[in-house]
Amino acid sequence: MVEVDRAPNSRLVLLDANALLSAVRLRIDLQREVQRVAPGWTPVVPTCVLRELENLGARQHAAGARALATRFPLIEARGQGDRAIIRAARGGEQRAVATNDRKLRAELARLGVPVLFIRGRRRLEGAEALGGGSV
Repeated sequence: MVEVDRAPNSRLVLLDANALLSAVRLRIDLQREVQRVAPGWTPVVPTCVLRELENLGARQHAAGARALATRFPLIEARGQGDRAIIRAARGGEQRAVATNDRKLRAELARLGVPVLFIRGRRRLEGAEALGGGSV
């Protein structure tokens, strides 16, 4: 895996474990969907998400989500769970998070962090603030 440039103004979409697991389960091409709804933004996997996926062991879709995660650059995210995702998302001006976790989505929205989510079992949505196509 390649680590992304740590420039604070990089336009990054952080993929959480829920988004990766859902993409595998629903057979959604996350790379293509991020580019469709957030052109010019780079999907990345926070290191805390990689650790979470590794801890899932043999659970359903976990191996597929781990394999999918290896296709994206990594970004350092210390800690674990939602708090680590939130810290990483707030670590730069141009950061968004892709997740279907309702609690995390609500917290990110409260903090003003743009959120992308899977809708209709096939599409990534919620990118109006990112200059993307679907809302």
